[in-house]
Amino acid sequence: MEHRINSRLSLALLCLCGLASSVSFAEDTNAKNPPVIEGILDCAGLHTGDPTSNPIEHPDCTKKPSIDDAVIEAGLNDTITLQVTNLGDWLDKDASKRDAHKLVIYLDGRPLKGNFPVAVNRGQNKLTYHLELTSTSKSGWVAQLSQHWNHKVNISVGLEDKDPFKSNVYFELQIFPNWAWAYVVVLILALLVFFLLARRSSILRESGNEPAGGRRKAFSLARSQMAFWFFVILACYMLILTTTGLKDVMPDAVLALMGISAGTYLGATVADGSKRADAQNELAEQAALQTLGTARGFGL
Repeated sequence: MEHRINSRLSLALLCLCGLASSVSFAEDTNAKNPPVIEGILDCAGLHTGDPTSNPIEHPDCTKKPSIDDAVIEAGLNDTITLQVTNLGDWLDKDASKRDAHKLVIYLDGRPLKGNFPVAVNRGQNKLTYHLELTSTSKSGWVAQLSQHWNHKVNISVGLEDKDPFKSNVYFELQIFPNWAWAYVVVLILALLVFFLLARRSSILRESGNEPAGGRRKAFSLARSQMAFWFFVILACYMLILTTTGLKDVMPDAVLALMGISAGTYLGATVADGSKRADAQNELAEQAALQTLGTARGFGL
């Protein structure tokens, strides 16, 4: 009897050891095979994004999909699909805490908080993202958009409070869309028209009548200052609009600056009007005195 009990205990211990070994092996397997960003998918195939490769603006969708080391171009409001190796195994390891819909994009190691995938294909290890600038992802985008020129960026994904997955995949971040040159042309034309008007008219000059002798009136500091800040703010606003697509980005400080410029002009206008009124009153008084003096002379 005692021999049977010992045999059963030994068998139970062997089963427990085998179960522990299998769990340990599974954990080691997951640890040795972590998720890795394999590349970026589009109609032309899988692009591994070698940083030494030249970027391609438009993929050739007429050919059979293949794997290459090309670097694609993408920017704000574009959609991008990533191929993630071992994504399913990573999710199965701790299904209660890991959710593919909580994975955010990392650009050069900086998370785009709140930029979650719009589509998850667990069977094919694919994650699709829409690159958008929101109040939560603003800090991550500013670091990239502040470079003001297209440049290659390392892309990965991961949980917001964890390290991103390993990735050697790069893409060309497009700062300005192709239609941004239209805004530049409009701004240049507006400046040319304004300078032409400033030269041929009195739009920037002091108010009042033209001085004698064919001379032009002097330039108004208040008007010139208001025009200068108007075009500076307009150019900055158009730059932000073409870069981010956001329309309500005018800070309160900029609006205050425009108000100060307008207030300076209005104050100068009031002061000039007061001076002209005083001068006219003085001339009227002098004319009245002269008329009175003339009348007295005739009386005498």
